Amino acid sequence: LLVHSPAALLPPSAAPEPPPAGAPLPPTEDGCAGALLDLLGPALRSSDALLSASAALAACRLLHTGRVASSALVARLLVFYFQAEHAAARAEPLAEAGLLEGGGK
Repeated sequence: LLVHSPAALLPPSAAPEPPPAGAPLPPTEDGCAGALLDLLGPALRSSDALLSASAALAACRLLHTGRVASSALVARLLVFYFQAEHAAARAEPLAEAGLLEGGGK
């Protein structure tokens, strides 16, 4: 691999066509992504800060370990993360539960 690129090692028919410049990528979903969104969606939207943060943490762990691939779940987590009006309300119970660095009793 140091001498040749991976494309040089593949037969010419196996090389996929590159997408045109500026084309959006298709959504990435695996078989269990829909069920996972149905399960974690209400918890992410919950007014209970500890429940919604726990659901977000579980989803992040599943994505990080490669157990699930879902662009819709990543989008939902980004919305959850950037909801500034709820950030302070989520941080207080997490600090009390000892789930944040420097927090806890």
